[in-house]
Amino acid sequence: MKVLADTSALIEFMRGNERAKSFITGAEKVYVSSLSLYEILVGRTPREEILGLVSSLDGVLPLTGRDGVIASSIYRKLKSEGKLIGSIDILIASQALTRKLTVLTKDKDFQNVKDVRVVLIE
Repeated sequence: MKVLADTSALIEFMRGNERAKSFITGAEKVYVSSLSLYEILVGRTPREEILGLVSSLDGVLPLTGRDGVIASSIYRKLKSEGKLIGSIDILIASQALTRKLTVLTKDKDFQNVKDVRVVLIE
């Protein structure tokens, strides 16, 4: 499985969550969004620890124009359904969709996005 680990998945991995560790170490490929990298770097976890983890993964995904277009469609759909989620989550979901990746997360909001494959960490 090729996964896009979101901020919560990376935090859980660093906290020793066994489910997060199992998915991240057992996945065929593991990517992180540049958005998640930003979110986690402004938090409390030591910078060196984060950068060490991220450098061991398969890459940091930049946000592209195509991701922005897909994200705008997701936003409009969720808003019309009354299920709007955070903008960063929408952008990460668009990155997963355009690259056919499964989102690894602790955040159930991703389940509101149609066609995004999600693995929840409990």
